[in-house]
Amino acid sequence: MFLYLVRHGEPDYKRDVLLPCGWEQAELAARRLAVDGIDEIHASPMGRAQQTAQPLSKRLGLPVITEPWARELTEATWTPYPDGRIKGLFRVEPAHFHDPAYRHMDTEDALSGLPGMYEGGYPQEYRERAEGLDGFLARCGYQRTEEGFYHAQAHTEKHIALFCHGAMTRVLLSHMLHIPVQYLASTLSVHFTGITILEFSEEWGRDIVPRMICCGDIGHLYTRGEPQTTFYVEGAPRRPF
Repeated sequence: MFLYLVRHGEPDYKRDVLLPCGWEQAELAARRLAVDGIDEIHASPMGRAQQTAQPLSKRLGLPVITEPWARELTEATWTPYPDGRIKGLFRVEPAHFHDPAYRHMDTEDALSGLPGMYEGGYPQEYRERAEGLDGFLARCGYQRTEEGFYHAQAHTEKHIALFCHGAMTRVLLSHMLHIPVQYLASTLSVHFTGITILEFSEEWGRDIVPRMICCGDIGHLYTRGEPQTTFYVEGAPRRPF
């Protein structure tokens, strides 16, 4: 099985809808994903993720299956750490999470003991997404074991797309790949419609760890479409490509 995590296109966050350039990004992502032969389309219930999934749904004639657990982390994850200024957890400077005193913390220790992490309800948000992910993967045929592996219960060659969010992607990768969440919190950025691909071994009956074979790919945004098509990459100069 191949699992595609796709961040939504550029949105109007207050209205939770895509901007015109976000729709263009979604169309370009759909063109790229259709080549891979996506078998199932799943999405967060939030408007920007649902809308980003629509072009692929229309192109392939597949329904969008809503995953309530896959919504973005809320503003409850904001923190005043370390300077007293309220900010999103992922706006904390990386140096604070990479302090030698915290370097060997695994995710569970970090959630309860790392300044900034335990404030604002982040541990609960993390666990809710992790549990939702495990339930989703179990439906796909991969049951998480006590050791944190995934037991392949059946043979599947499906390519499954999940349209979701930036902060949530960090949580999902942390949980699946056993990467301490504080590292991903401060260093991993996925641009709008960035595509992350994980491969689950097809050796059913065995315990496996998924392999990330692509992270935040935005190559589709550099493929020129119609002559007047313009689009933008988050954080890049505001210019058409």
